[in-house]
Amino acid sequence: MTNIEAFNSIDVVDDPSDGTQNLRQLLTTFNANQSGQAASGIHKPYIYKAQSPVANADFGISDELVGEHSDGLIVVIQPYPNMQSGDTIKLYWADKVVAFKKVLPGQVGALITLNVPSDKIPQGHHSMFIDVGGKRSASVTTEVVYGQPGLGANGEVVELPAPNVAVPTTGVIEQAHAKSKVKVTIAPYSGMKAHDRIYLFWGDELATEHVVTSGQIGKPIVLEVDEAAIRRAGDSDRVPVYYYIEDEVGNESEWSADTWVNVNLSGKPTQPNHDQNPGAPIILDPNGAGASVSEVDLSGIADQDLEIKVPGPFQVGDSITLYWVGTTGEDFANALTLGPVVVTDAAQALTFKIPNDHLIKLGNGSGKAFYIRKRNNVEVVSKVAYVNFKGQIIRLPEPLVDEADEEAWVDADLANVHVIIPSTANLQNEDEVTVVWRGTQADGSVVELEGKMFRVSKSRAGKQLALRQVGKNFLKPFDGGWAEVAYRIKRGQVTVQSAWAFIDIGYTVETLAAPSTDPELPENTLNPALDTYKFGLDVTIPDLGNLPTPCTVYLHWSTSEGFYYEDEQVLEAGDKVSGFQVPKEELEIEGKEVVEVTLYYSVVWDDRPSQASKDLVFKIAAPGMPEPEMSIDQSTMVIENEPFPGSVYVGGKWISGELKVSPSYQLKVRLPKGGQPPFTFASSNRSVLTVDNQGKLTVLRKNGVSAITVTDARKQSTSYNVTVKGCFAFCTYIGVHRFDQLTNIRNFFIAQKTMGAPISQTMWARICQKYGPMPSAHIAGKWTSLGQRNSTNQVACCDGVTDAYQWAGDKQVFSAAICAFLYP
Repeated sequence: MTNIEAFNSIDVVDDPSDGTQNLRQLLTTFNANQSGQAASGIHKPYIYKAQSPVANADFGISDELVGEHSDGLIVVIQPYPNMQSGDTIKLYWADKVVAFKKVLPGQVGALITLNVPSDKIPQGHHSMFIDVGGKRSASVTTEVVYGQPGLGANGEVVELPAPNVAVPTTGVIEQAHAKSKVKVTIAPYSGMKAHDRIYLFWGDELATEHVVTSGQIGKPIVLEVDEAAIRRAGDSDRVPVYYYIEDEVGNESEWSADTWVNVNLSGKPTQPNHDQNPGAPIILDPNGAGASVSEVDLSGIADQDLEIKVPGPFQVGDSITLYWVGTTGEDFANALTLGPVVVTDAAQALTFKIPNDHLIKLGNGSGKAFYIRKRNNVEVVSKVAYVNFKGQIIRLPEPLVDEADEEAWVDADLANVHVIIPSTANLQNEDEVTVVWRGTQADGSVVELEGKMFRVSKSRAGKQLALRQVGKNFLKPFDGGWAEVAYRIKRGQVTVQSAWAFIDIGYTVETLAAPSTDPELPENTLNPALDTYKFGLDVTIPDLGNLPTPCTVYLHWSTSEGFYYEDEQVLEAGDKVSGFQVPKEELEIEGKEVVEVTLYYSVVWDDRPSQASKDLVFKIAAPGMPEPEMSIDQSTMVIENEPFPGSVYVGGKWISGELKVSPSYQLKVRLPKGGQPPFTFASSNRSVLTVDNQGKLTVLRKNGVSAITVTDARKQSTSYNVTVKGCFAFCTYIGVHRFDQLTNIRNFFIAQKTMGAPISQTMWARICQKYGPMPSAHIAGKWTSLGQRNSTNQVACCDGVTDAYQWAGDKQVFSAAICAFLYP
């Protein structure tokens, strides 16, 4: 565990989400609002987090969105008909390929993400579409706008001019004026465009907003503030009024200068500190001798608190409570209540202190204070004092990943991961908290996942919050890569995101082909006495294909005697990798037994996860050397969530469901070290799983245990245990049916009593990953979506294609619908 406040496991909040619910909801809404689907059936691309729609485009993109992360924009590709492993997806933007990706076996039927670097994002109005093997989606339009509204004459960032508030001749806004609304004029600003949105604040709250029309460009804009907004800000001798601009794609201007107005809606006497109309508390300058201040520079206060004086008039026995709201530079409000304090000396002013740890978070923000005096059970509210704060914006503290070690590394195979929002985040009652993961997967894809929103209760306010998330949903997707973790807090209408915590996840993924030796080793054995190796061993690295350069390629050599050797090649842009030579001295044998060598290479980039090759394992031995004793990793192997076929109903009868495993699917395997080949493998419980003589395991039951025994040619044996859990069988119906005519199939399964648990999207993806993609595969949400009732079983279907029968092992029928169900 990390060095944080200990948390009670009883208080941990479970997050069962898979991280994609919000994205799927966005896609559902996007698809429903789109027209003009392409004949290919490929959905239009979706730009994650972009404004959608905007006035003249499907997506609006700001420079803030582009610059939010160094990896650029995420574009989501939805599953499409006949999706297959090896498909190349190309993303065209402004008629240029800006990103592409090959579909991996585990991605068939799943959402795919492409990331577009900032230097490939075209400014202005353009179109974007997807191409898969010459089949295109329909296009979406984009509007990319860089730069803030309201820049200076030379393009510099400047403060917008203060708004002009229509104040009556008395200089005080009273109730009659508020009832008829107060007019505020916004002067024309540089870069003014139709669809800009003006946000006007009265006090520290949003009073009104206005969308600029084409007819208003270059002209003053008059807004009206109603009585309710004025009353919320309270009576004060100095209420700040200010605004900012946001263009239609999300670029924001700087804040305007403040206009200060005098407000008295109470109708009470206006003379200072009248007994029935107490004046505002006095905010004292931390660097002054009791002087009041309307602006504080936080860079000069060190560890000081902020003092606020309440001068009276008082009577002995009065009860005084001070109310303070500090608003951060990200517009996030944090309230404090100080007191009540009972007056014991009517001539003595009271002083309250805003703690330094609260104060330092208010850089580029503001604060307001007022007090309530209670006398003889009658309460009187004072006027409000406002103050601005200069200083650096302090973001919410980053979360803590409890399972991360000192080097910020987390095992990708953990069942759960705990994300902890520290108490210094100062969570408040009714806050809505969402954990966000954004990271780079082993293949370079950028993915963002969101947890389930948690609403803070009164009893949890001000405390740390520990959220337990499912490891396979939030860690495993980044196995071999890295992720940043943050959290968002929505408080009222304002949402603020914390700083990011960076973690490495899992181990480098073995995705590349193994190296080879030149020449090949006879019987996989190197004899160091041969002249062939008098200068060393030549190692050939396969062509790296489309892997990007620049990068560094490392060769890794380790032996059963504990020796390690490493070499590297630094590749510049466009370079090709060449071979390595392992020096002669690394081939020498120090003992009298055969030495086993493990040889592989890795490719390392600065801005994406490393990739490693599969191992090349061979022996170094002189003729007649004895083989080392055989051993094997004896830790328990766990196989979870593995699909395996049940029966198939075809031609009016049930047949054995022996489906061919896809060549790219990695079956579980564990091999011995040492020993004398050939090896034989045996399973102690063949009803749970079987094993072939290459050590590959095949699951046959949902749960169970078995021991795997390995025997070499000398009859030496060793074994390890396997636990199978959460695996699932599925049965398949094949018949001449269209996809939308499933009533007969449903009735058949009900009659056969084979209706089991639902097949989820995740399960279906696992089936396709292991046995290859089913053409035209589709997951129907539930039977009720097909006009049926009283069942929630999901169905995976494939229609009108010969490949459907080939997938199930029957090639006699030319047209079929396949429906796969979980076994009960």
